[in-house]
Amino acid sequence: MLTLTILAPAKINLTLRVLGKRVDGFHQIFTLFQSIGLHDRLIFRQTNEEMKIFSSSKDVPEGQSNIVWTAAERLWSASGRRGAPGGVTVMINKQIPTSAGLGGGSSDAAAALRGLCRIWNLSMKSEELVGIASSIGSDVPYFMNGGLVVAGGRGEQLRQLDDLESFWVLLASPEYGISAKEAYDWFDADCGLQANGCDPKSLLSSDWRSRLDSLNNDLEKSVSRRHPDIGKMLKELSSKGANLVAMTGSGSTVFALFKDKNKALSARFDARLPGWRSLVTQTASFSLYKNMCQVNETSD
Repeated sequence: MLTLTILAPAKINLTLRVLGKRVDGFHQIFTLFQSIGLHDRLIFRQTNEEMKIFSSSKDVPEGQSNIVWTAAERLWSASGRRGAPGGVTVMINKQIPTSAGLGGGSSDAAAALRGLCRIWNLSMKSEELVGIASSIGSDVPYFMNGGLVVAGGRGEQLRQLDDLESFWVLLASPEYGISAKEAYDWFDADCGLQANGCDPKSLLSSDWRSRLDSLNNDLEKSVSRRHPDIGKMLKELSSKGANLVAMTGSGSTVFALFKDKNKALSARFDARLPGWRSLVTQTASFSLYKNMCQVNETSD
């Protein structure tokens, strides 16, 4: 019986621009995904029983309500198998906060596709797995490769970029989460955008890497109106000399990028709000992401 361990790294959005609301109800976006060192750990144990999914966090559903189950069902069906998926137990050791804009669930789903291919002895082409990932959620295809990626559409149209220089990443998260639906509904209520046909190429200056503070998140303002403490944390971190301070994704996590580790640690100590938790990690390059996501295998 095989036992596999796979890491599922988080991401931050260096920028997130909302270009409008599409006729299918989704939003057209332009974003820069950057993987980071914070990760969940998924353990897959081969069994002779029906599939079971467990979580170390009370905030993450177990069993069929978990996104890992969705990934398993899609992969099982794509492989031509019938009935419910089985033959494996999955334990999710959560470290990534939920509903925090860090992509924890999507990354878990991508890790599940890797692990289950090995458990079920499936030979799937890369493009097939990306197609399955896209059917699970908009962010899931990104987590098949990680690194620095520019994304369009709903977030599923991806183009790999050369690695960003390494940064220390201070993450600050409140006790509550924010669903993507909430954040985009608030944005629509405040801005009322329709699809505007903006050329995504115009949203990044040619020297954006040296001017990270020019990047922004269009959802930030609307979310901060409903949760003023997020705006307060953004303001606190903006005074600490970071290269970039922003909310990631639809929130609720705020991040700050620093070249100097001591400045990141100092900012973590100074910028504190009741009920908020924080940690310092690093950006993860494309090659580091690949190394983190390798399948570590043992047998009983």
